[in-house]
Amino acid sequence: MTDWPIFIGGFGIYDWHSDHVGDRLATVFDEAAKLNGEAAEVLGDPNPLLEQVSTPEGFLALSRAASAWHLPKVQDAATLRLFLSHYRQHVLEAIELPAILQAHQFAQQGFARELIALDQQIEGVFVEKDLSSASKRVGRSKLKRLRPLRDQRVVMRYLQAVEENKAHGWHVLVYGLALQQFSLPLRQGLISYARQSLGGFVHSAGKSLPITEEDCQKIFAEAVEGLEERLNAMINARQAKLLTVG
Repeated sequence: MTDWPIFIGGFGIYDWHSDHVGDRLATVFDEAAKLNGEAAEVLGDPNPLLEQVSTPEGFLALSRAASAWHLPKVQDAATLRLFLSHYRQHVLEAIELPAILQAHQFAQQGFARELIALDQQIEGVFVEKDLSSASKRVGRSKLKRLRPLRDQRVVMRYLQAVEENKAHGWHVLVYGLALQQFSLPLRQGLISYARQSLGGFVHSAGKSLPITEEDCQKIFAEAVEGLEERLNAMINARQAKLLTVG
């Protein structure tokens, strides 16, 4: 198994509704990342569960995750919708996107100690064991690719903490760190991560379940509905909090 599955970068693979502003923003971000080869390697396919579903037995990863989340087995359009809804509400919006945002801001402010503390706080939030292990494996692999940025104190201190087993190297924190280090737009980066994750699950399910391409398009559109508004609120709330603290 490699760290770079078939869903590399999400560059348009799941872009079923390209006339939508969210698709355009995600495409702009992906194109910007592709211009920087190092950024594309670090940011490409950031979600570790997608790493699992891209393997020959990959669709079983969705079933294991569904079981860990006490959801019915993903076997048709209805159960896929339920899986995506749960993932978006309880994992993507509750854990992953806030962690990416916080890591980005800590890196921007030079707060290495706070980033390491955040890493330790995240332990235990990934209920699904395989996802937890994959998060650390993918995160550590991509963090090592930031090693050339030796003049970046936050990167070096975080990498050192991971190598000394004082931090885990969660994939979401490395993603947020990379967004800041490569000066890529935060909002578009969050949109790209979310759409790529949701689209990857739909893509995988579409190859294994008795659902049509039209079904996949509809399910994906439902899964990302209201996503931009939710992200905007999340970013604005974080910015307001920083202004208040400052």
